[in-house]
Amino acid sequence: MTISLVSLNTGPDLLVESEGTVSAHVFNITNGTIPAEGLVVSVSAPNLSEFDLDAINVSEGGEIVAVRSDGFDIRLTDFTVFVDLPIANDGETEGLETTSFSLVAGEGYEVNSAFSSGEFRLVDTRAEVPNSTVSETNDTIPLAANTGISSENPSFFTSSSLDFEIGNRYQNEDGSFSYVDATEDVDLYKVVLEAGNTIKIDVDSMQLDFMTPYVLDSGLRVFDASGNELAFNDDAPASGEIFFSEFDPYIEFTAETDGTYYVGLSVWDNWQYDTSVPGSGSAYTDNVYGGGDYELTIDLVQAGSDDNGSDGNSENGGETLAPAEDVTISLQTITAAFDEDDNLLASALVESLESGGSVLTLVVSAQGEIPEDGVEVIINSDIDLTEYIGDLRFPPFSPGGEVLEAVYDESGVGTGLKFRLDEPYAIINLPVLDDEEADGPQEATFFLEPSAGYIVNEETNASTVTFYDTLEDVPELPTVPQVGISVSETNLIESEGTATTLTFSLNEAPPEEGVLIYLSSGVPGSLSEFDVLNAEISGGVFPSANFQSSGFYFRITEPTATITVSAFDETSLPDFDPESALEGIEEFTYTLQPGIGYTINPTASSFDITIADNPDSIALPDDDDDDDNDDDTDTEVSSEPNDTISTAIATGLSGEQTSYSTTAAISYDQDLNPVDASEDVDFYTFDLQAGDTVTIDIDSIEYFIEEFDVPQQLDSELRLFDAQGNELASVENAAAPGEELSRDPYLEFTASEAGTYYVGVSQLGNRNYDSNVEGSGSGWIFPKIGVNAGAYDLNISLTPGNVPEQPTTQPVFGSLEQDIIEVEGSNGLIFAGNSDDLIDASISSSGNNRIYAGSGNDTVILGSGDRLIGGAGDDKFFALSGGDNIITGGAGADQFWIATAEIPQAANIITDFTLAEDVLGIAGLGIGFDDLSITGQDDNTLIAVNGSDLAILQGIGAASLNADNFAFA
Repeated sequence: MTISLVSLNTGPDLLVESEGTVSAHVFNITNGTIPAEGLVVSVSAPNLSEFDLDAINVSEGGEIVAVRSDGFDIRLTDFTVFVDLPIANDGETEGLETTSFSLVAGEGYEVNSAFSSGEFRLVDTRAEVPNSTVSETNDTIPLAANTGISSENPSFFTSSSLDFEIGNRYQNEDGSFSYVDATEDVDLYKVVLEAGNTIKIDVDSMQLDFMTPYVLDSGLRVFDASGNELAFNDDAPASGEIFFSEFDPYIEFTAETDGTYYVGLSVWDNWQYDTSVPGSGSAYTDNVYGGGDYELTIDLVQAGSDDNGSDGNSENGGETLAPAEDVTISLQTITAAFDEDDNLLASALVESLESGGSVLTLVVSAQGEIPEDGVEVIINSDIDLTEYIGDLRFPPFSPGGEVLEAVYDESGVGTGLKFRLDEPYAIINLPVLDDEEADGPQEATFFLEPSAGYIVNEETNASTVTFYDTLEDVPELPTVPQVGISVSETNLIESEGTATTLTFSLNEAPPEEGVLIYLSSGVPGSLSEFDVLNAEISGGVFPSANFQSSGFYFRITEPTATITVSAFDETSLPDFDPESALEGIEEFTYTLQPGIGYTINPTASSFDITIADNPDSIALPDDDDDDDNDDDTDTEVSSEPNDTISTAIATGLSGEQTSYSTTAAISYDQDLNPVDASEDVDFYTFDLQAGDTVTIDIDSIEYFIEEFDVPQQLDSELRLFDAQGNELASVENAAAPGEELSRDPYLEFTASEAGTYYVGVSQLGNRNYDSNVEGSGSGWIFPKIGVNAGAYDLNISLTPGNVPEQPTTQPVFGSLEQDIIEVEGSNGLIFAGNSDDLIDASISSSGNNRIYAGSGNDTVILGSGDRLIGGAGDDKFFALSGGDNIITGGAGADQFWIATAEIPQAANIITDFTLAEDVLGIAGLGIGFDDLSITGQDDNTLIAVNGSDLAILQGIGAASLNADNFAFA
């Protein structure tokens, strides 16, 4: 028997006597079962007298059984139990005190050493809270943490988190509590400023390895004392963080008047919260982004000070490379503006475009042998990058090398970058900042800094570019030449490295700055078929790929320009599987695209080129999964959103259909269900007659998160409502027949009157939501002990009330061990248990039985006219001569053997066949896939052979089935 593991979480860590703050203590039991008499757990609390024991409140499933001067014992009969314990106001001035509550090891349980205690700080009044103290609750302006920033103390730093904490809750007028989840959490900080003072607010999270399950993508807001927003940012680099800030925010704010200001930090998209109402905003947690830890730095720059808060050095340095003194480095640029379809709008940099964007491309090239670990090149400029270049959060796209860090001037302004060049050519794409402010043409010069590691080309070491406000400001080119293209070789072989030369011809000399042309195949990724970075260029600047890598932009500087390039052999890459590189023979047509500053020679506007893997290659058939545009992906259709009774999923339960099963999840889905997982509710609806009884069973599905070594499972609750949204029943944890008590709920309800009813599935703690308002509640997760959101199996059964009672057998229950169960008679209920069981309904069953295989990898031999639910696990179902069974495989990779040595008398119905996971088997008939008849029936598929029906797949289109979905024996 697995012994229970007990955890303790507490909060908030700051208690104020004058406010009667209520401390929260949540006891969680994991990794075991609870005995019938409950589990008595001991708690050590040395300063228990500081609390008002007369006002203690213990949630259902808990009972205080003993109290001592230094602790207490609590009996737990549920997996999650809350204890609310207010601090006592003794009227004495005691200053700052501390106290703690700790689990004590005892009989029948183990203490989770990682979550065994909680500590509180006690103060008499809130005015005694020390400056710089950061504690939940701090979601509103009155509760904001005081940074204490002043001329004598100009810097504030703290480490904290935006996350669900059990102590981050607010007491309602009726004495209940509203909890703030991770996506609702707001951390507010108080700053007192004089007019002209500037604060630099920097949040660091993404660039730090906090080992939390989600990546914190946060936003900053600055408010005045009345809660009016004065500044906002959700991602921008601070000084010293250019190219590496990712989604972390940064604000420089200057106060116009003396006063108190507030800095608010929240999860991405929670931008509309009210600073006077806790939990008033909301965002979401998905598979990557959510709540998490952060570091906050606020630096004060007083009016008149020239302190810039930076030493001008970046912390994101690359490793020192070996000198490459025989390598000569050159720098050139390409300037262009594009529409959203990659079409060329101008060969210039434009700051304000209606659509599309503008890109400055730095072209770095090397003459001489590049060392194996590359050449470290410094590219600088005479501008502040943040004023002209957009999206400085990440290193720019730079094929042929890697941006190592930004370069800063003495005042801490980012002006350039340090770049490791790995190939003879490399490009660095810098997107132009979208700036609607008109300030006229602005010139900027980018240049190579001399370095001991390389030689600077004396002729091509700098380039001056101009930033224009709009397209209308770009001057007309003095000449508009006509361009034509030709190619030397049209058949290339990758394995032989065949090269070809593209020749671009102008009918007159280009203008001094050159002419930028655009060539495209229209096939995304086609440039990857060429060894572009080792191309040889003459008469122009090394080309820059378009955004889909289907073509490139080439700045021609002479009447004739050439690009010589060979086919790229993917098998030359290290650790590359040659089989995956086979493409057969590919054909592309590259065509000059219309642009600005040139016309196209109609007789020399395109060329065809063929690329083969090797001399023996043949054309491969189209890959239907990748190349066409039909919807052939094997995905399960979700029924979200279903967060209110008006959007509930209809189960179709009736006297004829007495069961409903599905697999769903309490989760966030950006496309289908933009409600945070902790707020998600899944509603299901059914009609009942007076006297009808429904049983509703939830079985959570285990999964893992990389950052935690404990398995994760949904801890859910069930609530049942009438058509007006009135709650009629609810349950948190209850065992279904044949199951042990766990964190999964089970509910049985008998209707007193006919009507439409609704059942809601929600996260632990999300028990007060409004059934008519989406996202109106909030739940609790404790991922560090495995209590989380997640997927579940739902089984609903209907027992009609006003029908003659049918003779039935007693329910059959399996054990926790591996069972062999023979199904006998009719109208029976069979629960197989949790092991790998064998269930045989082919011998003595006379139909109309309900068979629940339970968890485990079960084997079920079918009879006739039964209802079978596989549950969790990789189950196998074998059809013999009977048929007319309804089969739900449940979670796991299931095998449905729809014919085994004989044809069933009637087709079996499979309700949840999952493409790319489940398999259909046929044994002993001596047939193959080509012998089958697969036809559509509305939204279902009928599978037959030689005129005999074998199976019906519900919700599966006939066109989605192929030989890979079948096994033959």
